[in-house]
Amino acid sequence: MYRLGRLSGFIYQNYVPEFWWFEVLELLRKLFMNGLVIFVHNNPVLKAVLSITWSILLMSGILYYRPYVAWSNNLVSSMTQFQLILTLWVGLVLVLNAQTGLNLLNQQQIVNIMLILNFMAVVATGYIMLDEARSLSKQQIAIQEAERKDKIHHAVTRLWRKAYNHAVYKAMQTNQTGRAFSVPAFLEAVRLHKLELAQAAE
Repeated sequence: MYRLGRLSGFIYQNYVPEFWWFEVLELLRKLFMNGLVIFVHNNPVLKAVLSITWSILLMSGILYYRPYVAWSNNLVSSMTQFQLILTLWVGLVLVLNAQTGLNLLNQQQIVNIMLILNFMAVVATGYIMLDEARSLSKQQIAIQEAERKDKIHHAVTRLWRKAYNHAVYKAMQTNQTGRAFSVPAFLEAVRLHKLELAQAAE
């Protein structure tokens, strides 16, 4: 079961746990857009309308439920759906232009608008990715610094305990403490005895 989760975890690991099934919905969208609409014969307008409707429903679901863990994934996914809706709408207008003979929109203006919007989407996505990478780098540096401080703290604590045990052991040997037994002195005596045995074995 663990191996299965490790192999297939990339499918759902970016989603909030209760929306693990959202990837299935995304796959159904791709199947609908690339497969099912081809069965609508000789009606490109209906194909475009169905595709636009499905994309609007999915984009609305992403904006409302926000299924991804990272806010940037929700934003980029919504932008992608919006670009797809816009592209389909432009295609629908061009089809209507061809079928009706009416010049509903200037084709060159449409191309320019599409290029500008797609370029803006690419720039925005790139900025979001760079910002996330910078934030992740800062987090990793902070984690590494915290781990380094924790290791130093443990090392200093361990050395301090050894020094304290040794000091108590020496004080007990010279009878400066006035006590017959001390746990730190006992631990130091055990450590020294083990060290002597190790040196003798060598």
